[in-house]
Amino acid sequence: MTASTVDPQQALAPQKRDDFYRLTVAGLVSRTFQFSLEDLNFNFAEKAFKPIGVGRGHPEGESTWTGCLLNELIDFVAASGQARHIEFVHWLLGQENSQPQRLTCSIPITTLEQEEVGLVWGQNGEFLSSEQGGPLVALLPSSGGYQQLSGVSRINLVLLPSVTTWASATQGVTV
Repeated sequence: MTASTVDPQQALAPQKRDDFYRLTVAGLVSRTFQFSLEDLNFNFAEKAFKPIGVGRGHPEGESTWTGCLLNELIDFVAASGQARHIEFVHWLLGQENSQPQRLTCSIPITTLEQEEVGLVWGQNGEFLSSEQGGPLVALLPSSGGYQQLSGVSRINLVLLPSVTTWASATQGVTV
């Protein structure tokens, strides 16, 4: 089952997420890749993130998030030298009776040279629940810490961004 055909409610459910969840990496890469949470954990150096500050969607309190660095994933998939932006497709859960929203956000690929961007699947030793934005969250640098993109299902490496860039998004533009 590809990430594009997974029901968002199912993909964000906490039980046995790794059995069907796949992160798709496509665009200006050597070929399209799909990774389960187990693949990400096995293939990339595990990193602990201690988010500083509280931003939109950021959980309160002291937490250690577990994941990997996005730049390791980008190196692994052999991104084309033409790629200038990283586009994230992610799901935002609505209120109790509303449908999840599919959103897209992009950052310049040069951000990876200046800042750590994380792909996170765990918090305090447990897999992320849907309430925490799981199964996979992108931690994007912002002033005073990280902002999170919940429910990341796809990463596209592109020449031109098709959506609002993260720098604009952190200044109040909806992504």
